[in-house]
Amino acid sequence: MAARSAQIECTKSVKCCFAKCLRLRARLHVKGKRCIFGHGVQPGEIRLHQNLHHPNIVELIDTFHDDSSKMVSLVLEFCKGGDLLEVMSRHREKNSKGLRESATRRAMKHTFQALAYLHEQGVVHRDVKCENVFKVEAPNTVDLEDCTYKLGDFGLAACVMPDEVLMDQVGSPSTSAPEVVRGRPYGKPADMWSAGAAIYTLLAGRRPFEASSYMQMVRVMSKVEVSFSDDTWSRTSKAAVDLLGELMQEAPEKRPSSCNILKHPWCQREHRACTTS
Repeated sequence: MAARSAQIECTKSVKCCFAKCLRLRARLHVKGKRCIFGHGVQPGEIRLHQNLHHPNIVELIDTFHDDSSKMVSLVLEFCKGGDLLEVMSRHREKNSKGLRESATRRAMKHTFQALAYLHEQGVVHRDVKCENVFKVEAPNTVDLEDCTYKLGDFGLAACVMPDEVLMDQVGSPSTSAPEVVRGRPYGKPADMWSAGAAIYTLLAGRRPFEASSYMQMVRVMSKVEVSFSDDTWSRTSKAAVDLLGELMQEAPEKRPSSCNILKHPWCQREHRACTTS
């Protein structure tokens, strides 16, 4: 979904805000309207996001629909630190490697807390990745281990009943679960795979799988093999590798839930080394 973004002054709130303008133009057809405003039992991005309230979810503050310009603007809480991929990239430029485990743990615990809330509400995010997790504090102001992180971008999110499955092949191919890429039924466990891919990306400084097209990613996913062979993993704890093994296993039913993963030893660890970025 194409979007043009700009920071704006918010007169209704002391919070900084972020305006996300969705340009509809001729693409304001049935499918476009459904994605934004919803259809049937699916609420669409705006109505779904309006009903989500959690400390680790970006807040939707207001919306504006301008018929004359064919634009819908979402006024979102502004996270000054940028997204997690930007955070990791800044750190990699300075240190030639991915984030420390302690910084990664803080960001992903907040992400798991957001996912636990979403899944309890019957919502599957469907696009969990570093680019959709945001750091509240501005760069170089607070240690990464003390920052607040929030999950955002609900343009692909869907509500599911306990016995319901999803079939749409949506999301980012390089971070989507194998069952999504292969066009098979999926649900909340797909978010857990993607969260594992985010952890891998933060620690290794690169994605676990790369492909230039969806078809190439389908071929890559035909035999799922997560590599832990480079130098990153020699300095990574056994608990982190174990966590990734649980999250990024091929069988969705074997992946831990968003609630249970918070009880994993890696998530429970308190040891940290401070990182600023």
